[in-house]
Amino acid sequence: MSTASLTNVKNVPKDRWLRIVPPMIIIYIIAYMDRMNISFAMASGMNQSLGITATISGLAAGIFFAGYLVLQIYGGQIAERGSAKKFITWTIIGWGTTSFLTGFVQNGWELLVMRFLLGVAEGGIWPAILVSISNWFPEEECGRANAFFMSSLALAAVITAPVSGWIVGTFSWRCVSCPYLCLAPNVQRSPGRGEMAFPRRERISCRAASGRTAEFQTQ
Repeated sequence: MSTASLTNVKNVPKDRWLRIVPPMIIIYIIAYMDRMNISFAMASGMNQSLGITATISGLAAGIFFAGYLVLQIYGGQIAERGSAKKFITWTIIGWGTTSFLTGFVQNGWELLVMRFLLGVAEGGIWPAILVSISNWFPEEECGRANAFFMSSLALAAVITAPVSGWIVGTFSWRCVSCPYLCLAPNVQRSPGRGEMAFPRRERISCRAASGRTAEFQTQ
């Protein structure tokens, strides 16, 4: 590593580990809960309420991932070439709204459409977060930052079952997705938004240490 790169690494703000990584983990935990809640809705009477078969409900669970593929690749390109901050923010708003509206579906076709749109909205989150990690953490720290982020998968699996089970047991399957619309604004201090907490000089150092100084103007 060159002397200039070493200087840039020293100038990178240390508190980015608290201001950037935890919001990323929270965002993905909520996304995971949204995609898995349909299984709890099925178990609590969704099929009978909508008058759909197990085949249709299974298709609704799977069609999510068809939508997920839409932005899985392009989401990273959008975040790379444009603004990861804006992309993540609008994605959060989109998936929160879609998840909320899913609670109001009246038939199988509406359920399929909403699940597909939910997949599209969530598909860009993962690549956009990876782009943000590469922007905010020098090469020698990217592995550790990615490891912390990947822990969200295990945490989400632990949290989703009791929380979603309590919601459908206390209220109904229609309420299982509603709370996440309220939670979404609370995580809008996302990896991209976190840059607003740092002075311009430190933000440039982050990108310089990551080899991404040229992208500063696009963020």
